[in-house]
Amino acid sequence: MLDSKDERQGVLCGGFERNGFVEVCEGEGTAITTRLFSTFCPKAFGLIGQLTATLTDRSIVIPMQRKTPSEKADRLRRRDTDDHHQLRRQCLRWAIDNAEALKQAAPPVLPALNDRANDLWEPLLAIADHAGGEWPERARKAALKLSGEGAAGEDNRCVELLRDARKVFDVSKAAELPTKTLITALCADEERPWSTHSKGEPITDRQLAKLLRPFGIISGTVHPPSAPDAKGYRRADFEDAWARYL
Repeated sequence: MLDSKDERQGVLCGGFERNGFVEVCEGEGTAITTRLFSTFCPKAFGLIGQLTATLTDRSIVIPMQRKTPSEKADRLRRRDTDDHHQLRRQCLRWAIDNAEALKQAAPPVLPALNDRANDLWEPLLAIADHAGGEWPERARKAALKLSGEGAAGEDNRCVELLRDARKVFDVSKAAELPTKTLITALCADEERPWSTHSKGEPITDRQLAKLLRPFGIISGTVHPPSAPDAKGYRRADFEDAWARYL
């Protein structure tokens, strides 16, 4: 289990790639030194609520939900049984027998996944391909379901704003919009986060600008018929970000 403010998030964030590490202080008094510890290994962790955007982007998110009274599932008892011991032995033996082959494996990327998601799934797809049978197909279906477009935790707030801004521009068919007009349109959908973005209040001009700045989208003077010489945004300035992130 992981708390959203847990310092161990650094271990998780740094451990999704082969050269991942965490820096830890050792020693006492004036003899304190730092040491780098490798954090690259499989990890599974859970929590109630949302991960930080950084950690979500480095994870394969598996959503869970409570089963209904009519749904049946085998109970996973909280004790170590002979079945668990046997399964561990089989997994270890398979890993040892196939380690060299897996080192050389290079499964083709899935075009529907972004670069980081492909990196995360590469070792799992390599294992599935080497296992053969139904596993290659099942693994790829799982990858697309869990890490493809619209997957749980895929969007951070900045990308959400990009997507909703595109909807506003598409509906209005405008080449440029005043900031106030864009904000009003964003807040019109009460199911989206913009009407309560800041402690229950609508998103402000400054907050909008802060979320768009990482994409190089900056407001300027626009000349729509309804509000000439107003501060706002041009559709053309969004096009590159839309192509890259949506």
